[in-house]
Amino acid sequence: MNEKKVVLKAEKLNKHFGKKHIIKDVSFDVFEGEIFGFLGPNGSGKTTTIKMIMGLLDIDTGFVQIGGFDREKNFEDSLAQIGGIIENPDTYSYLSGYKNLEIYSRLRGKVDKTRIAEVIKLVGLEKRIMDKVKTYSLGMKQRLGLAQAILHHPKVLVLDEPTNGLDPAGIKELRDILKYLSHEEGIAVFVSSHILSEMELLCDRVCIIDAGKVLKTESIGQITDSGNNESDYEFIIGDESVALQKIQEIMPERYRSNTQNKFILAANEEEVPEVIKMLCSADLKIFGVIPSVRTLEQSFMEITGGGNVIV
Repeated sequence: MNEKKVVLKAEKLNKHFGKKHIIKDVSFDVFEGEIFGFLGPNGSGKTTTIKMIMGLLDIDTGFVQIGGFDREKNFEDSLAQIGGIIENPDTYSYLSGYKNLEIYSRLRGKVDKTRIAEVIKLVGLEKRIMDKVKTYSLGMKQRLGLAQAILHHPKVLVLDEPTNGLDPAGIKELRDILKYLSHEEGIAVFVSSHILSEMELLCDRVCIIDAGKVLKTESIGQITDSGNNESDYEFIIGDESVALQKIQEIMPERYRSNTQNKFILAANEEEVPEVIKMLCSADLKIFGVIPSVRTLEQSFMEITGGGNVIV
């Protein structure tokens, strides 16, 4: 199996604003065909790092490579490999979506009408592309912005808070488009967001940054792994008082909490049938056993010590 190619590399990035050291030796690699989440509380350095990647801020020390080109030494070549939306997409609202794409295609150079038609279909704007942008919903404007960003076949797509203001349907539509672009088209998607529940559904790997430092970079599976074999299981039962008495007799150290007709127990997967057997022997009715899945939110809070994020 061939290793995936690194298409975005940040190596020991540093940035100062006056005497304040904002970004401190930030390093990460982003591979082709993956969705890479960039997570952190407000003020952690996410947007500053993104602006350095996109050429909107100078780098004090360190370097960025995009598609194999050094951002400092080969500025134009490196930025030709990247597309992005920082905050809101820029459009001419009094023109049609199609006219906006035509104008943007001329700025990008070698983009023909076949490619314009292709990206319109990719982002699902075929029915409204001839309408003026001022009539578009926020979700449609985001899709038009995506079409602009991928018009020139970039290797990397950078999105800063792309779901801001979108309703649940718009968020799902955007997620489906990004997964297609990444996993089917091979584009590396670098996305920053506060919404951890959405990032868990979207990303293949995440990088957690706080106070300008990278704390951890791992796959979603690795970062949500508790590191031991025990998990929490919720038992839905007929009489929790009898159940708790039995649990206190046999494995009191595993008990977590209880509510009416429910209790939570820490156990290995192999122990669950034995617990069920024990409860049944006490003539207790068991209506369900639900494993508790560790979330990205829980891992994020542990790694950062808490933070102002939306879950």
